[in-house]
Amino acid sequence: MDKLNNTLYKVLKWDLIIGSFTGVIIQLLTGKYLYIIFAGIVTAFVNFTLNNIQTNKLIKDCGRTFILYILGFLLRSILTALIAFKLFTNNIYSGLLFLLGYCLHFASLFIISVKVLFAREGK
Repeated sequence: MDKLNNTLYKVLKWDLIIGSFTGVIIQLLTGKYLYIIFAGIVTAFVNFTLNNIQTNKLIKDCGRTFILYILGFLLRSILTALIAFKLFTNNIYSGLLFLLGYCLHFASLFIISVKVLFAREGK
């Protein structure tokens, strides 16, 4: 569990760094939408965290909670889609920037993966 918490901390740190950098640039260019980018990043991080918790529980229970895992996945996907849909219907730029924030989370995962890969090669 400590390794999971360490990974989640690293992802959160990089999400904040990338989100802050991108948010400041968007804020300077448009004067708005900062919170929408952060909403996308937060949504992606919460989904990532809940997925990790569910996956660990699924592995510990030897697959007995598979149905709960699928239901959790569907619920998280539907909630994320509803948020994006609501933002798109209000303002297309809000929806696009929410999705940008959501996608920036994957940049954090990529950076952490590359760092781990290089750390393993250095040993």
